[in-house]
Amino acid sequence: MTALMEQHEAHKARTSRLWGGTTPPSIPKTRPYSPRPIDVIARDLVTPKAPQQAAQDENVHAKKRRDWLFVNGIGWTGPDGEKAEVSTPASTRIIAEVAKEAGISVAELCGASRRRNLVLARHKLMWRLSKETSLSLPNIGRRMGGFDHTSVSHGIKRHQARIDAGEA
Repeated sequence: MTALMEQHEAHKARTSRLWGGTTPPSIPKTRPYSPRPIDVIARDLVTPKAPQQAAQDENVHAKKRRDWLFVNGIGWTGPDGEKAEVSTPASTRIIAEVAKEAGISVAELCGASRRRNLVLARHKLMWRLSKETSLSLPNIGRRMGGFDHTSVSHGIKRHQARIDAGEA
């Protein structure tokens, strides 16, 4: 008897003792994957969607477009016809200026990278947006791609400290 067979017999004996002399219950097998028949796929492609599903899809696309416009500084109009506060032309101009001064793209500036040059530019942008616009800290964070208001507050304080120290 080989060592592997001995291990197997020892395992069977332990299992038998654990389950009181019976074999453990078998685990039900899941149904094997079966691809959908081609006629079902074709029917789903040809059949028009229910009006509720079509409306839901339109809402998803509208939200994605609104978010794209929002992130890219073009702005969007709410249901009451009022333009969103965070899409002010001043904030878009300031973001472009800071990105140009730092020699980076707007996507990098508003991204999540922690490279020092990007963080310093991001702090400068936060500071300028707080001083030159009437945006709240949460709106500045949203305008910059989803930063929390505490991150914005920290960035403003850090940039102000650099200004006071003569480093910025």
